[in-house]
Amino acid sequence: MTTIQIILGVVLLVLCVIVIGAMTVKEPKSKGLGSIAGDQNSYLDRNGGRTKDAMLSRAVAICGSALCVITLILLFVIK
Repeated sequence: MTTIQIILGVVLLVLCVIVIGAMTVKEPKSKGLGSIAGDQNSYLDRNGGRTKDAMLSRAVAICGSALCVITLILLFVIK
């Protein structure tokens, strides 16, 4: 293995851990049975771009995209 393969492999592993961690901490989008009785919008719902959930969703999207790109780069570096 070359140095670049090792570095990309470590970055890939770190991104996997970040995505898994962010997905487990993130609140689910479905409200379950609470949506049957009606749902009230709170202050945090109106400021969707600044909440913890919005930041975690953004982090998952960015890290997931980086994960795909680095996997493709690693595929071409190995061949």
